[in-house]
Amino acid sequence: MDSKKEPGIKIDQIFLNKAHFEHAAASMELTSDAPVADHNLSVTLTAGVSDNGLQGIITISVQTTEQSTGQYVFMLEMMGLVSVEAGAENLSIAEYLQRGSAPTILPFLREAVANVTGRGRFGPLWLKPLNLTAAEGESQE
Repeated sequence: MDSKKEPGIKIDQIFLNKAHFEHAAASMELTSDAPVADHNLSVTLTAGVSDNGLQGIITISVQTTEQSTGQYVFMLEMMGLVSVEAGAENLSIAEYLQRGSAPTILPFLREAVANVTGRGRFGPLWLKPLNLTAAEGESQE
């Protein structure tokens, strides 16, 4: 890769692929102005490259776990599709997926979680910054 050039990767689509949202069973015992409690969340990051190496896919999902004490139960999954920009090739799709794709798609996931939970009884849940280095061990190419 030439560090003085753009990567030559284009984002074709970023979209909400799956969504599930409900209030936890005990949440109806609280007043509507109760603060949004901490949620124990599981984050999964997966990625893949097409056989010809010209397209890639990344998926980041976040969901509450059984240990969550929050008022919400949810699972949201964002998906991103990327491809090599013809005539501007510089960084391989595999390298991009490994280095830069998660930080690119994460703000979309954060906004989706806030948007969906914001429609709940207790207001939005804002995802804390995530340790993407720790999630790399779970990623698949």
